[in-house]
Amino acid sequence: MKEKNIGDEVWWAKCETKLVIKKCPICFGKLQVKLTLGDDTEVKTPCEYCHLGFSDPRGYVEEYELVSGVQKVVIDAKEMIENESSRTVKYRYLNYIIDDSNSFDTEQEAQERVLEKIQENEDAERERQRHKKQNIKNHFSWTIGYHKRNIRKLKEELEYHERKILETKNSTPQRGAIR
Repeated sequence: MKEKNIGDEVWWAKCETKLVIKKCPICFGKLQVKLTLGDDTEVKTPCEYCHLGFSDPRGYVEEYELVSGVQKVVIDAKEMIENESSRTVKYRYLNYIIDDSNSFDTEQEAQERVLEKIQENEDAERERQRHKKQNIKNHFSWTIGYHKRNIRKLKEELEYHERKILETKNSTPQRGAIR
């Protein structure tokens, strides 16, 4: 595309995101999940996928959804960055910056770019979700292991103190007994 000037019309291929609220894809709004441990023991635990910070699970997640399309716009301003090896031009429309890769002379070219951008965003989101789910699964098993370890330690402590009480009872002299 040839360089445009302020006041020229271009077809803008845009892909934006908006915040949407969806039911948690892990607990499905139930606020907890059931995990099966390696010994087939089932454990219920709060859903860590839909909790936020220090809050309890919410049953929903906030995600960004892709909104895409083409729009004919009039260039308000133009920015150029030049050095000895390259020249970059960015156009402005209202508060938006539209670079050469997203501005076109025809609606058809802009439509094709939108389809490319949608695919790029879907690929990136799929990868992000895969990593997020794997990290959550790893965290669940760590959390269960942590609590099971602490239960075992506390049981050992309880047994120790019960033994000490028995030893104390068995070694306490009876009233009137001479030692």
